[in-house]
Amino acid sequence: MDGKTLLNRYKLLEEIHKTDLNQIYKAVDLTQTDKFVLINLFHEKIKHRPLENLLRFKKQMELLSTIQHEHLLKIYAYYETEENSMLIMEYFEAKPLSLFLNKNFSIDESIDLILQIASCLNTCHQQGFLHQTLQPDNILFNEDKKSIKLFNFGLHLLIDLSGITKEKEIIS
Repeated sequence: MDGKTLLNRYKLLEEIHKTDLNQIYKAVDLTQTDKFVLINLFHEKIKHRPLENLLRFKKQMELLSTIQHEHLLKIYAYYETEENSMLIMEYFEAKPLSLFLNKNFSIDESIDLILQIASCLNTCHQQGFLHQTLQPDNILFNEDKKSIKLFNFGLHLLIDLSGITKEKEIIS
């Protein structure tokens, strides 16, 4: 999908990460010179979620976009087209923390990352937001700057829980 243009505005440059629910792309905003963004492109299957969940997700994204925190990925816009649903977010040069789990972080590095996450969650909680799907895939990590940004708030509204059995657990 690299090279494809979405909404006649965003040119996809490279895939950053892919899950069962979405794909994250680095893109350039063609209306603003050299402005990079991240595009969270949701898979087709989320369109088949209950309408109430989709409306709640959209409303949460609108409200979440008003929260400012250095470790929260800013949301610029949410779009739905016939083919896709997508979030346009600030560009942050990073990869999901899940790709770094085999790295031996020092105690000081670990504490610093935990404090960044806790600070962001505290601000969000004060505004009435719970992440509910906090996991390494939903934390972007910049290895050079040792900095993180949280994203993918509200995805619990899009996950199909019908396949969960007693052997599986959900932690939120």
